[in-house]
Amino acid sequence: CTFINNHSASSGGAVFFSGTRFYSTGCTFEFNSSDTGFGGATAFLGTDSAAIHNALFLGNSAQAGGAVAIFSRETGRQTLVALNG
Repeated sequence: CTFINNHSASSGGAVFFSGTRFYSTGCTFEFNSSDTGFGGATAFLGTDSAAIHNALFLGNSAQAGGAVAIFSRETGRQTLVALNG
């Protein structure tokens, strides 16, 4: 899968996922962006598990978590993971 030049006014420029489990392999996330939110490439809200294998993140941008943002519904805390490369 390839996600290039996607945009969101809020979170998750290419992918916003709010479900039980997310899995991807071999995906490319390039130059995706989020204006006022988190996760330029991907944002996960209340997801039990998220696995991204063998992915390329390049040039994604957001207020925080340029590549990936992960939010927990249960605790209200957020964990941001920024990946570059």
